[in-house]
Amino acid sequence: MTTEKTSKAEFSEMYEEDADYCQKVLTTPSGTFLFLDTKRKGSHGGGYCMERQRWLSAQLNRAGNGPVYLFMHHPPFDTGLPAMDRIGLENAGQFAEALAGRNIRHLFFGHLHRPISGSWNGIPFTTIKSTNHQVAFDTKTFETLYCNLETPSYGLVLIDKTRVVTHSHDFLDISDNIDTGDPTDYIAWGAA
Repeated sequence: MTTEKTSKAEFSEMYEEDADYCQKVLTTPSGTFLFLDTKRKGSHGGGYCMERQRWLSAQLNRAGNGPVYLFMHHPPFDTGLPAMDRIGLENAGQFAEALAGRNIRHLFFGHLHRPISGSWNGIPFTTIKSTNHQVAFDTKTFETLYCNLETPSYGLVLIDKTRVVTHSHDFLDISDNIDTGDPTDYIAWGAA
């Protein structure tokens, strides 16, 4: 069983000096990638304390007008899944204010164990299914959380200066691939 203490020991390079949170900056030719720790101690819900917000503001200032990509666990807004929204990111309004006017190209998060995409405050976002259990597609239930064993998934993200493309692969799907031939041959594809 992994605990917060062993996680900190195993990922010490991700922790700021004397900090209890795990955040990281990766500078790439495509922009600045910011990996944010949104864990709220003792809860499944997310939090983003003032110390972490100051760190984020400093990194956004360093990035200037360059493109920034955010990676975090908890979404900073309600997603229409009431049971999960109950354990979303606290202080989401302050988080949104920190991002206002910045060049955030894309927001990636987890937590929901569902494939969801859209935009929030003009920022495109993506989340995919989990490699473990999935959260049921339930837009009504507030009191309890239902999960299921839908096929797990992982994602592949392609980023360059002009695009962000996210692929989701259900890696335990056992269905066979079907050879449909040359995709440029319109007639062979059965258009006739």
